[in-house]
Amino acid sequence: MSDLVSVRDRARFSGPTKRTGVIARSRLDERYASANGQVLRVLAPAGYGKSTQVLRWVGGDERRVHWLDLEPIDNDPLVLAHAIAAGLLDRTPQDHGAATARDAPLADLVELVSAPIEPFVLVLDDVHHIEGEESSAVIDLLVDHLSPDSLLVLIGRSPHRSDSVARHRLDPGVVDVTAVDLALDLAETEEMLAALGLETDMDMLVAIDEQFEGWPAGLRLAGQMLATRGGDPVVPLDKLGDLAYVTDYVTQEWFAALSPEDQVLLAELGCLERFSGAMCDAVLDRTDAAATLRRLCRSELMLIGLDERDEWYRMHAVMARWLSSRLRSVDPVRWRQIHVAAARWWSAEGDADLAIEHAAAAGDADLLEDLVVEHCGPYAARGLYSTIERWLGCFDDNRIGDSLPLKQMQAVLNIGLGEGERALGWTRLCRTEPGLADRASEASATSWLISPMRSTPRSRTCRHAI
Repeated sequence: MSDLVSVRDRARFSGPTKRTGVIARSRLDERYASANGQVLRVLAPAGYGKSTQVLRWVGGDERRVHWLDLEPIDNDPLVLAHAIAAGLLDRTPQDHGAATARDAPLADLVELVSAPIEPFVLVLDDVHHIEGEESSAVIDLLVDHLSPDSLLVLIGRSPHRSDSVARHRLDPGVVDVTAVDLALDLAETEEMLAALGLETDMDMLVAIDEQFEGWPAGLRLAGQMLATRGGDPVVPLDKLGDLAYVTDYVTQEWFAALSPEDQVLLAELGCLERFSGAMCDAVLDRTDAAATLRRLCRSELMLIGLDERDEWYRMHAVMARWLSSRLRSVDPVRWRQIHVAAARWWSAEGDADLAIEHAAAAGDADLLEDLVVEHCGPYAARGLYSTIERWLGCFDDNRIGDSLPLKQMQAVLNIGLGEGERALGWTRLCRTEPGLADRASEASATSWLISPMRSTPRSRTCRHAI
């Protein structure tokens, strides 16, 4: 056993090096303070500053701090138990021969954590390396016997493979800090960019923050690029996440560790703004997608849950945009199929706006027109002219000029917006439609367009238009 544990690098017991220019995120300090005698889990994808934040917390803690970076070798439960015991004894495994740890490491752990000489903070970093049930049971043993004055901190890109979290929430208690918590708010984003020498106005700050959603690594990469150019971006602010140095980081740190099957699914999910298991089954032609989505959210931390029922999810904006662009490049046919299927699904579910958004993305002008014609009437009746204007903006004037229903809708929109002259122009085009008098069925199909025109309060200009 001494040969096994001796392979561990001494640096693995020292914790990360303190960095300069770190954003404190002091708003989270209460989470650390409230976790005394419990388990504090700091779980998020790469680039959220998990270890840095914990290092800041433990740096101000008066208790003795023991830090251990976990490695794949720790999936051997005896290696893990000896490493933790050696850490609690302030020894590295190379000192194992001189340690008091015996040949019963699990018994040693129980004694060390349940009746320590003094309260301690034990930090297990990179806990996602623990995949085996036996090594997970070692961590559970720590939790079960943790002394009330001590603290166990688990840091990782995903949780360790344990089914005991629900039980531990009751005793001794679990405090979670997630990517949502670690994401920088606007003030912290401004602080980070200012530390890089950037002056930002509110519009610039909001544009960057909305794209990166407070992801610290992405914001730092974007800030560094902007700083080298004196604040002048090489691309529009809303496309900073498309730059290679950002997508390279996402590829290597978020995407590469996933299985090929998960990579394929995520590439397709990148086309969807939000999704559920039932939607994925229908749109992506899958079966039982709900279980996979739940795993990708809870175990892999690749998805963001949108409710407490594990039903609806979304992906980080930078990740979704990159994956969608990647799929469009390597398989444009599949990319278009997904958008068309999503458009039809959302239309059937009654969300016209998302349906039209997907149809426009797919570039399917016929489907887009069908959806706009189908849903425009109720929106016009409720006076939602801004939405109708956005929908019609998906067409060029030639497409509208070739379609009687679209021309009628354009006239209704202009009336609703009080643009009488434009409404008059489109109305005249409708009246000159060839064979309009003989197209009773088509007129009936679009008769709902006349009702909003008659019922909408009109200005003097609009009255002349009709």
